[in-house]
Amino acid sequence: MGYFQKHPLTAGPYRVIRKAPINVNAENRHLFEKEVERSFNAPNAYEIHNCYLNGEGLVFQNGQIVEESLRHIRAKKPSKFQKLKHTLGALRFTSKRKQTIAEPCMWITDTWSLGYFHWMLDVLPLLLFLKEAFSDHTLLLPSEFQHLGFVDESLKVLNIQPRYIYQQDLIHCEQLIISDMLAPSGNYYPESIELLRSRFASKFFNSEIVPSDRIYISRSKASRRNLINENEFTEMLINHRVQIIHAENYSWMEQAIIMSRCRLLIGVHGAGLSNMLFMPSGSKICEIRGQDDARNNCYFSLASTCGLDYYSHFGEISEKSNDHIGDIKISETTIEEIDSFLTYNSQSK
Repeated sequence: MGYFQKHPLTAGPYRVIRKAPINVNAENRHLFEKEVERSFNAPNAYEIHNCYLNGEGLVFQNGQIVEESLRHIRAKKPSKFQKLKHTLGALRFTSKRKQTIAEPCMWITDTWSLGYFHWMLDVLPLLLFLKEAFSDHTLLLPSEFQHLGFVDESLKVLNIQPRYIYQQDLIHCEQLIISDMLAPSGNYYPESIELLRSRFASKFFNSEIVPSDRIYISRSKASRRNLINENEFTEMLINHRVQIIHAENYSWMEQAIIMSRCRLLIGVHGAGLSNMLFMPSGSKICEIRGQDDARNNCYFSLASTCGLDYYSHFGEISEKSNDHIGDIKISETTIEEIDSFLTYNSQSK
């Protein structure tokens, strides 16, 4: 028979209060109102003995799917039909690659974790938090992750060696930890972010890279969410000694080093802004996002959690049907606002 035990990860439900954008005004205040104060349920880790794990992160014990593992496929309140579907899907592999892992393990990734933002801000904070309580447990990762440079580099910095599991594997685990998320994606448990920032803080100073303390992350090489009038905008930025970078041109470690020295970061809403995680407290973030966008507040929330000053600027979205992928055009007025902002911050140094 299996063994199942719940371990609370926090003292109980918790509340976060966030600092409003520095330049918030009457016209855009409503876009942030629901995010200024949030409450979250207490997350748990689940210790499961004598169970089976498949390549999707689904866990089976005593012939039944462990409902808590459905979090790994981002399932909410699954129906009996969905549970049966996943159970039958797992059974396809029972005649294929079976193996037993004797050492205690943990599985915490989900179907979104391959993305840079989700790896850095959903997975790594949770991983460090769990390692505090389950230090001897081996991290299991899907095989696709071993080809991602940011996964390999970030785990090496944190001195964590994962073990990779393939899609066709069915693993018998003598002891396995799975977990709730510490907070819904785009939200953060403050202590876990503080822990991650402290672990990274001392890692990036012995380097020959000498970047600017003012950075603009260009998305001109990205397939979506580009800044339509970027040439006009970057011409102004260069006049204020802002360094223009493309995140694609740098390794994860190089990006971390650059951002650890950055005191003012400008960028269109996108994964590159996740790197504010490395910036010193008190630094400034200017995010350019779609007009009337009240959904994508993850970087506003992150800036507050990291103790950074957050400024929001808005532009017209070219793809009206999807404000998450459409290109953005900012007005002359917005360019002038950011110009004035940079001028003021040069004078106030």
